[in-house]
Amino acid sequence: MNRAGYLTPSAFKDIMTIAQGYKTKEDLELELAKLAKQQHEREQKNRTNTKIYTDTEDRIKQLPALIHSWSPASRFGGTALTYSKKVALGRFGITAPEVNAKSLDHGKAFEPVARLAFEQMTGLEFPVQNVRLVSEKYPFIAGEADGEIFGKDKRWGGEIKCPYNPLNHLENLMDDQQLDTYKWQTAGYCSPWMYNWEGFTFISYHGMFPGDSALHYSDHERDVLLENELEDTLVLFETKVVQPLVSELEILFNTKVDDKWKF
Repeated sequence: MNRAGYLTPSAFKDIMTIAQGYKTKEDLELELAKLAKQQHEREQKNRTNTKIYTDTEDRIKQLPALIHSWSPASRFGGTALTYSKKVALGRFGITAPEVNAKSLDHGKAFEPVARLAFEQMTGLEFPVQNVRLVSEKYPFIAGEADGEIFGKDKRWGGEIKCPYNPLNHLENLMDDQQLDTYKWQTAGYCSPWMYNWEGFTFISYHGMFPGDSALHYSDHERDVLLENELEDTLVLFETKVVQPLVSELEILFNTKVDDKWKF
C-alpha cells in the first residue's frame, strides 16, 4: 500500500519512545519549588558554597521559562520528530526512497515459508490476505498486517518475523525477546480503531534451525491498557507535531493538503 502521509504501525515504537531527559510540566514545577526551598534554607543558614549556590540559582532562573514554553509534544524524541517530517512531506506527495536492507529482503523472502510451516504445525489457516487498512476513526493511521488466523474461536491476528540474525530467533525460542520490540505495532493491529483482533500469534522463523525449532510461535491476548496509551499518544503526535508542521509547509509550498487526513 502507499504509506506516504500516514502514521504506520512499524513506526509506532519510535513515536512511543520518550525523549531523553523529558519531564512533565508538573515535574518542572516540583523541581522549581524544591530548589527554591533549598536555596532559601541555604541563605537562612548563611552557607557560602558558591558553586552549589550559583548552580541552583541558575537553574531557578531557567525553570520558569521552561515551564512557560512546555508542550505535550516535548515528550517525543528526535527519531519521532524526524519521522513527522517524512509523514508531513508524504501528505504533499513527496516521498523518501524505500530503505533496502538485507534484513528486510530476508524477511520478505521467508515469510511465505514461515506461514506454511505455521499452518502445517498448528492445523490453522493463515492465508495471504488483502488486509491493508486505513483507520476509519483516525484517517491519518494506516497499516498492513500479516493477516488473520482462521480456525480459532475468536478474531485473531498473526505477526510473522523472520530474523536475518539467527541469534534473534534463538532469543524468541527461549523467551520471546523480540516481542517487546513489536509490542506497539501489535497493540495497534489489535486495537478497535484498526483490526479489532482479540489477540495475536507472534511467529518467528529461521530456516537454519533444525526440525521444529525453525518455527516458534506464541499466543497473546490483546492489552487494552497498552492500546489506550498508544491511541492517546498517536493523537497527540498527529495534533501537536504533524499537523502544525503540515500547516507550516502549506504556507511554505503555497498549497493545501487533501482533507482526507483530517478527523
